[in-house]
Amino acid sequence: MSLSRLRVLRIAKQFVPYLQQIALILSAAGLAFHFLQYQNARQLLIVGLVLLSIAYFVWTFLPVDTPPHSKPDVYATFIHKLIYFSCSILLVGVLYTYFELVGHHEMLLISGISLLVSLASAIFLMVQKRENYVTLRDSLIRGFSTALLGLLALSVN
Repeated sequence: MSLSRLRVLRIAKQFVPYLQQIALILSAAGLAFHFLQYQNARQLLIVGLVLLSIAYFVWTFLPVDTPPHSKPDVYATFIHKLIYFSCSILLVGVLYTYFELVGHHEMLLISGISLLVSLASAIFLMVQKRENYVTLRDSLIRGFSTALLGLLALSVN
């Protein structure tokens, strides 16, 4: 890898968690204000979910954390990236559901199944090899919370 690419990845790896935290705050505030029926809550929720989807999409392409004493597991890296990609698509499906756009049900269903299969695979890999815990723990937590949001959107539909 070139030096500039490494620098960009290092900066992105430092910046993306802050983007995710801001997106989560905006989404939670937008959802709370939406239930309280404030006027601009819809825009706040949309901005928060779009930023969160972008953050998860960027997480897909960032390097994966691995324990220093072991070599990276290819399957764990693939599942890590698949979880973040599925989360990103699922959040777009939630936005489609929110706007009642055509194809929202299919998008939620396909990305939800992909996310659930990748979460089950992550649990299997973590049980199989202890070192995979470092690689998959953060994506597993974010994947479960996004899956719950997708189930909520699917049940409201």
